[in-house]
Amino acid sequence: MKKFIFFLFMLFSINYLSSQTISEVSRTCTSINFRYNHSTVPNGNWRILVNSNIHDTSNSGVSAVCYPISFSGGIGLFSVPLNNITQYDNTLRIASATVYNSSSACGVGSVHSTFINDFFFFNNDPQPNTFAQDLMFMPEYPVNYTKISTGGFGGTYTICQKDFKEIFLDRFSYSSSGYNGTYGTSLFQYNIHGNINGTNKLYQATIGIYSGYGATATLVYSFTDIVDNTNSSNPVDGFDIPTSANIPPGDYFIAIMAFNELDYYTLSPVTNQDCRSNSTALGTNYAGLSNNLGYSIVLEGSTFNRVIVVADIDAPTGTPSVLVSEPLCLGNDGIVTLDVSGISDGTYDIAYTLTGVNTSSQVATGVVISSGTGTFSIPSTVLSNSGNTIIEINSIINPANCSYDFSTGELTDSFIVGFSPDILGTTNTIDVLNICQGNNGNATFNSSSLTDGNYIINYTLTGNNTGNFSVNVVVSSGTGTFSIPSAVLSNLGTTTIEITSVSDEFNSCTSSYTSGNVTDSFNVNYFPNISGTNNVLVSEPLCLGSDGTVTFNSSTLANGNYIIDYNITGTNNSLGNSINVVISSGTGMFSIPSVMLSNSGLTNIEILTISTPEFCFTNFSSGSVTDSFTVGTLPNLSGTNNVVVSEPLCLGTNGAVTFNSSTLANGNYNIAYTLTGANASNQVANSVVFNSGTGTFSIPSAVLSNSGATTISINTVSSSSTSCATVVSSGNVTDSFTVEMLPNLEGELTQIFCHTEIVTIADLVLNYQFINWYDSVNSTISLPITTILENGVSYFAEAYNANGCTSSERLEINVVIQRCDFLIPDGFSPNNDGVNDIYNIVNGNIYYPNYSIEVYDRYGSKITQGKNWDGKLNGNILPAGIYYLIMYYNDATKEPTQHFIFLNK
Repeated sequence: MKKFIFFLFMLFSINYLSSQTISEVSRTCTSINFRYNHSTVPNGNWRILVNSNIHDTSNSGVSAVCYPISFSGGIGLFSVPLNNITQYDNTLRIASATVYNSSSACGVGSVHSTFINDFFFFNNDPQPNTFAQDLMFMPEYPVNYTKISTGGFGGTYTICQKDFKEIFLDRFSYSSSGYNGTYGTSLFQYNIHGNINGTNKLYQATIGIYSGYGATATLVYSFTDIVDNTNSSNPVDGFDIPTSANIPPGDYFIAIMAFNELDYYTLSPVTNQDCRSNSTALGTNYAGLSNNLGYSIVLEGSTFNRVIVVADIDAPTGTPSVLVSEPLCLGNDGIVTLDVSGISDGTYDIAYTLTGVNTSSQVATGVVISSGTGTFSIPSTVLSNSGNTIIEINSIINPANCSYDFSTGELTDSFIVGFSPDILGTTNTIDVLNICQGNNGNATFNSSSLTDGNYIINYTLTGNNTGNFSVNVVVSSGTGTFSIPSAVLSNLGTTTIEITSVSDEFNSCTSSYTSGNVTDSFNVNYFPNISGTNNVLVSEPLCLGSDGTVTFNSSTLANGNYIIDYNITGTNNSLGNSINVVISSGTGMFSIPSVMLSNSGLTNIEILTISTPEFCFTNFSSGSVTDSFTVGTLPNLSGTNNVVVSEPLCLGTNGAVTFNSSTLANGNYNIAYTLTGANASNQVANSVVFNSGTGTFSIPSAVLSNSGATTISINTVSSSSTSCATVVSSGNVTDSFTVEMLPNLEGELTQIFCHTEIVTIADLVLNYQFINWYDSVNSTISLPITTILENGVSYFAEAYNANGCTSSERLEINVVIQRCDFLIPDGFSPNNDGVNDIYNIVNGNIYYPNYSIEVYDRYGSKITQGKNWDGKLNGNILPAGIYYLIMYYNDATKEPTQHFIFLNK
């Protein structure tokens, strides 16, 4: 314990001289009360060692006295009795301080503070009848006033109007023995000492109040009062300016106009309210003092003391209020707003007290009040404790020290002094897991030194998501969790969170982190958006032993890689399956392994969830994304298999095919086959009915467009109902066949005969040997070749070969029987338009059966000879132009003739 006390005083003495002040608080008739300020003294009861009655700080004065003092918020109050203070200028010296319950009375250390008593004294004792005229000319002989500074002689003083009636002569004393006097308080007192025709006398003082000075001085008010000098050892008395004087604010000069000795009379005892000693009765006749004047001192022309009387502060017109801004945290000044409507604009001092966890009496100086409102600060040094504190405004004081005093409890406010969170521990971290877009972020905050409680965490987001935010967090054992709202995490990508400060939730006191010290980065990942149309489809046919091909569509799903969870139910059952799927333009495909489709029959697939690689997933509503499909069986081709194409097979007709498979079950099948050779293609014969292992189908004539050897190969056999197919080994089931060429039937479509002839079908000329004639294009009954031709009638020719193949179309021949004239044409147009393509001698065979022609070009070169000319030379049509023809009649009578032919294309 002794070590602790020694350490405490060592701490106390280190800052003692630099941080302490001593000031007078108030006076009574018996003592002076002092305030001792020292910001570092702990609260509690102490003792201080004080030297008083010191005229010169260089000597030790009277013996030191140990006084009790109680400290709160760095402020202590103590009292010094008047009998320990002289009538001279005094120095108060605090020699040491110690804890009250210490084993020693007072401690060690020293500090000084000087105060000046309110008394000033003569240096000698002039006689009234000798120095009457000069008494007030001498600056050593001042007249001083209560509540007026005592720092000078004969100066100018300012006082408030309400106090003016109490501003009385504080003292007026002189003595043949030098300084002497008595300390005075609220009343103006003065001492008359010395041999003024003896002691124990009464005197009458005349006091004047003047407007102006010297020759221009105008007496405003004067009055008299009795000076009691009956106490020879310490005569004291005082007097008031009567309230009836009603002196308005202004600039005045006050002086003692006369000082008169009175006869001996009995002075009745008075109360001690003016701090006088009750005088001893010297007689019984006190009346008529003013008629019993002895000799007097007339103080004409004395030095005036100037007093400026200032108007009092008006009372507020409204309801005054005071408010301390919150939050208010330890270490910060309190900001006070004062509303005193009606107080004139100006600069004031505000006296106030603090109670509660913080106690102090303070004066805020230089407070500017404008339109009834002013602000000032409570120093942080007097707000050293956290908790509830009450401020009470005591008074408003103007520069003249005039004040308006508020009644007790009239103007108060309660406020909380909060403490800032402790974030100085070794661990301060923030951790946020990667999140899925649309979800809140989960953050874990750790601060090892933070006490349990409710806090406000202030943080910023930067990167792909930005902003400044605050959140309430409950911290327990240094850890708290909170959510980052999804609304502020709308952008994909990397986001960084930084904790900037921590505030107490109750009073918002804040502790800030150094920039960049408490951060974490996390990713906002894509959350599968399935708000659009969603469906799933399994491709059919789907057969035993094959993987199921699944197409999944989600119209609003972004491109990317996903994990799809699905169930298989029905004849096949497999739950909780997952597969990676690439989605592009809302569509993705995946396979159901064949091992999960081991049973034939109706099977269902249901998509349960879809998630990203970062495990952001969305659940589909139950039953909302499903498909049903059939797992079919494969056709059995394990027995004997062959195929046969019926012949002859004529060009332009379907090929009749017989397919035999000894183990194939009865039913409808689709046969896929390939044609090679003269005709090549891949074909499918659908819905081929198989019964007892045999089925027939046709090869469409359209795919047998070429004559010649062709081979058919069966590739697969699939069920028409399930489309499940069995593949036939290449080349195992084949047949070769020939597509027969159809007869090519050509000839003149219009054949002309002369009326002189009797012609039959046998006379019609075409380019094929085997022909059947019909009277219509669809007739099934052929005409005899002896059928006589009729003018204007059409006959239809159909060619056939030895294999029974007929021409693809019937050729229509128009018969014209007319009067025949011999004509050598002068032109033709061999342009293959079917009209006038061949140059013929009209009716030449009729008139000259043996005729022939020769054709020459313009250079005389022979081009052709015969019955007609197709306009060609060596297979090429000759240019348009004039050519020469020689007609040979060959009848032994008519000579050859020459003609011009115009070939026109």
